[in-house]
Amino acid sequence: MSWFHKATNEIAKERLTFILVQDRSQLSPAVMEQMKEELVAVIGRYFDIDKAQIQLNVERQEGRQVVETSIPINGLRHL
Repeated sequence: MSWFHKATNEIAKERLTFILVQDRSQLSPAVMEQMKEELVAVIGRYFDIDKAQIQLNVERQEGRQVVETSIPINGLRHL
């Protein structure tokens, strides 16, 4: 039971984080998803990446918007 509850809490946290990012950046969910897909396409040409673990964050720092990404890399692609 606690495993399920913890997983549910984690899902809710991720959803809230995504909503806050959208609100701060004033980007629609569709644009956020498109941006994520385009980053995956470009970086995926060079690295084997874990698409399920990608995080995209848009926030204000020092008066300007900053995009931060976390893209776990499993290894290099052989070109």
